[in-house]
Amino acid sequence: MLRVNLIVLTQVLSRFLRRLLLNHLTLYPVMWLCRTPALRRRALAYMYLRGQGLEIGALHNPMSVAAGVQVRYLDRKSEAGLRDEYRQHGDTPKVPIDSVDDAEELPSIGDDSQNFVIASHIIEHMENPLLALRHWLRVLKPGGILYLAVPNREHTFDHARPVTEFSHLLQDLRNGPESSRASHYQEWLRIVGKKSEQQIQRQLPVMMNKRTSIHFHVWDPIRFLELLQRCRQELSQPLEVLVFEVIGNEMLVVCRKTVQPEKFK
Repeated sequence: MLRVNLIVLTQVLSRFLRRLLLNHLTLYPVMWLCRTPALRRRALAYMYLRGQGLEIGALHNPMSVAAGVQVRYLDRKSEAGLRDEYRQHGDTPKVPIDSVDDAEELPSIGDDSQNFVIASHIIEHMENPLLALRHWLRVLKPGGILYLAVPNREHTFDHARPVTEFSHLLQDLRNGPESSRASHYQEWLRIVGKKSEQQIQRQLPVMMNKRTSIHFHVWDPIRFLELLQRCRQELSQPLEVLVFEVIGNEMLVVCRKTVQPEKFK
């Protein structure tokens, strides 16, 4: 009986300490001690996200935010469509979709209307990442926060794939991604899927027709930081990098919108 009571007491104490520690005042120091991706992700959200904003593609794993922060959830399909596409998640609860929209251009979201935009493990799925960054910044108010979590190629199933060069992204931006779509699918099937050439030829038309979501682009920390810097310097994107951290298999990036973006030439 005494042993059972000790177990219950330990569980209650553990829950109490967790609630005490994981708040917006104490979480960041604790994060530095624990150094886990989940704590870092949450700590940065608690520190930088205020007011009302968007999370793109949250699915079953929305970003945890501080009390009082209001998040609208946007995705490219309805809840039913996402549930059908991501059957591997089973009955895992998914966030309610407030807006069905194109994640790259956000046509339903007004300019300078959001305090923050969250895109966690999303930008690698964008066929045109520079266009996506342009519009994610467009919808932010001046001083608004763009919060990205990006897979680190070196520690994911993408590790054998070549890092995406900025020159390739510029080509997709200026000419559209259609010309490179097939090559991305082929690379994915060959390197990640480990398919034979015959299997690739059979599966490629299906993926092209369905516009299957894959990691179209991959980055390591050096190249992704270069991407952000060149966006600001060469494309006049109004972003200031406040945080760039690498932990586990991901990069956590917090950017602030500085001024209105100039139109691309």
